[in-house]
Amino acid sequence: MLDFFIMYWQIGLLQENSWVNGQSQKINPRELFMHMPKRLNSQEGEQTLNMSRYETFKSLDNLECYFKALQKLIEDISKDEDICVVLNDTGNGLYEENHLPSTNKVWNWLRKVDLCISLPLISLVANQGDSSLLRFSQRLRRNFYDGKWSKYENNIESRRGKNYIDWRYIIQIIEQTDILNLLTIDSKKLYVKKIPNVELHQWYNEDERKKESLREMGIDVKTMENNEVLKGDLYALWNPLTDEKFTAENILDRYNHISRICNAIHEDKAKEDIEFSNWFRLFRLISGIVEITHVYNCKWNFEGCFYSKPIDTPWWMESSDVKELIDSKDPIQFMKDYVRKKTKDFIRLPKDHKELIKSWLTLKTIQADNNSEPYLLSIYNDRAVSAFVNMENNYIVQREEFHWGNVMCGYAWKSDVRPAQDEWNWSLKKNLDSPIASLDYISNYMYRNEDIINDENIKKADDEIERLINSFYGDFKT
Repeated sequence: MLDFFIMYWQIGLLQENSWVNGQSQKINPRELFMHMPKRLNSQEGEQTLNMSRYETFKSLDNLECYFKALQKLIEDISKDEDICVVLNDTGNGLYEENHLPSTNKVWNWLRKVDLCISLPLISLVANQGDSSLLRFSQRLRRNFYDGKWSKYENNIESRRGKNYIDWRYIIQIIEQTDILNLLTIDSKKLYVKKIPNVELHQWYNEDERKKESLREMGIDVKTMENNEVLKGDLYALWNPLTDEKFTAENILDRYNHISRICNAIHEDKAKEDIEFSNWFRLFRLISGIVEITHVYNCKWNFEGCFYSKPIDTPWWMESSDVKELIDSKDPIQFMKDYVRKKTKDFIRLPKDHKELIKSWLTLKTIQADNNSEPYLLSIYNDRAVSAFVNMENNYIVQREEFHWGNVMCGYAWKSDVRPAQDEWNWSLKKNLDSPIASLDYISNYMYRNEDIINDENIKKADDEIERLINSFYGDFKT
């Protein structure tokens, strides 16, 4: 009950904590029911206390209303899979596939989830009932990620940050609307008490307006909003489409391309679209979406990339290269042409470790594509595909000149870059750390010396890789 009482007074006071002598303290519900808190100073970063609002929330009738709302909310969530899927996306593990949560689990989730989710949900049911709970939950999920991704990597406010609405504003919007206009109200026209240093953005913004248009077209917006990258924001679907091109056909086509892109880094789904997965992961690297950089917890003298790892921000989806990919009529051919153009000048003779890694993974992709039965390159992501910064350290044996037949890349470890470490994995071409050319297994690779590979074997491997290069680039000469 204490947790509920705290939530109740957070809603009532429109603040997360109490302020005593300028210090933030956890709200004390017992004290609040007995005594009105001192009027707050707006310079402390909170609103001044509204007397009538305090008296309303001190009322036991109001308390009962919110408690019943909490009970109803928990019951609704525990019985509705669609709502569970949406809210689960905001963290703390509410829902497991095909397994609805118990009421106890829902309550435990509410206690832990971000306040921008829990408090508006309770307020909604208390003030307006639960008829719009799913749509409202979808709006909260999008707003949650607007806040999470409110800044670009350079700390500049992001596009999504300009849409984020503080939960204290959302509470006020709920209290001044009804089920008919809650989701479509112009928040700028409401009498919303300003929170110091917190801007009130538009609640019913352009993205939400576009969604209404899509619903009118009969499009399944709910499924689109659940996309793992979009997270409720469909900007990537409608931007930069003109009004003439904003059609159901174009939107669905773009969404199908985006879904295909997202599936490419999930092994189970990638198995059904092998060629696309292989080329898209390479496209990410070559286009700079995936970076080659220092590998955490490893020595400085080598760098690498987590080739198949999902990216935890959505901005890559809005890059010009990805937009072109999404709009292309033949995305696989687009990616092949893109890679060919970007790598042709160094594929035969990479001048540094970054070009070497890019070339290595390009050759791996071409090799998988050329196989009589194309195969899915490994999606293993616990280690970074890496190379030594000093190019000569990537040679199997020391030579003055670069030879593809004398080069190995591998996975980063704390003090080394290691290719496949056993004979079985050495022979699996789908492994990103196995040889590209047909080389005999080197059992003592970590302690290699001049006699583990000779000039003849290097020449054979050179010729094999040259044929592989020519199969993709033709006779182009750098």
